[in-house]
Amino acid sequence: MRGLLGNVRYANVTATLALIVALGGTSYAAATLARNSVGTPQLKANAVVSSKVKNGTLLTKDFKAGEIPAGPRGLTGPAGPAGAIGATGATGATGAAGPVLRWALINAAGTAVIVQSGGISIRSHPFP
Repeated sequence: MRGLLGNVRYANVTATLALIVALGGTSYAAATLARNSVGTPQLKANAVVSSKVKNGTLLTKDFKAGEIPAGPRGLTGPAGPAGAIGATGATGATGAAGPVLRWALINAAGTAVIVQSGGISIRSHPFP
């Protein structure tokens, strides 16, 4: 019997008992806690950090507005069909007639009208 228990020390016994207690507690918690019984109220502040969240598991709705930056602008889509022509608006009031502008093209000598807008004549005038 001395050969079987010859290497038993206090440290070995303590480590073995600690392992049994730890495994027993974990097994007890796994067996007695109801499914989905641990939720947001049971979590401590900042308990869930980025390293504990599996990549690709969060959705856009899991974030507040403005927390996710917008992606690059997409391609321009095809033009839509032309809209219907709207109704013609009312005719505006007639304003006062403006000044009548008249013009004339006179020859180089200044003696004759070549082309005119109407009602223009030439009379000689001495130049100083």
